[in-house]
Amino acid sequence: MRPAFHYTITDRALALLRGGFREDEVVANLEVEFTLDEFQIEDLPKLVKLVNDKRKTADALRTA
Repeated sequence: MRPAFHYTITDRALALLRGGFREDEVVANLEVEFTLDEFQIEDLPKLVKLVNDKRKTADALRTA
């Protein structure tokens, strides 16, 4: 049986960040949820930071 929602890494990172998780917690969670190679794991903190920065910018524009 396949899950109802198919998340990409960025979608899942955004969902976790919106849920109140810190960036380091999101990175640890993604490492467990997705099958990643060593290079992807190395780049994961940068990706989560980028997603979080974009989320903050979008939230700031929405409330302005």
